Amino acid sequence: MTKARIYSLSSRAIRDLIDLYKFLEDKNPVAGEQLVSAIERKIRDTARLGLTGVSRDWISSGLRAVNHKNRCIYFRVKENELRILRIVHGHQHIGAEDVEEEN
Repeated sequence: MTKARIYSLSSRAIRDLIDLYKFLEDKNPVAGEQLVSAIERKIRDTARLGLTGVSRDWISSGLRAVNHKNRCIYFRVKENELRILRIVHGHQHIGAEDVEEEN
């Protein structure tokens, strides 16, 4: 049985969302708000439903991911928590250094 978890966003994941919104803001602020809201909803649902996404161990041990449209949400699963590390375009190269927690 799946287990509901709380979720939290790293400072880099928060910056990713802000940057995404700012990028779209000039062209279409409504689309920016809708996309950020949809990504937040995807994160909430993933945590609430206890989903664990797919392994991305070749990038960093224990790293998981779920997709939302053309974005990839990278996270780690702890016992009761989904820790969101990055939210990036699906075609963007990502390495271990991109998903390290900041102090």
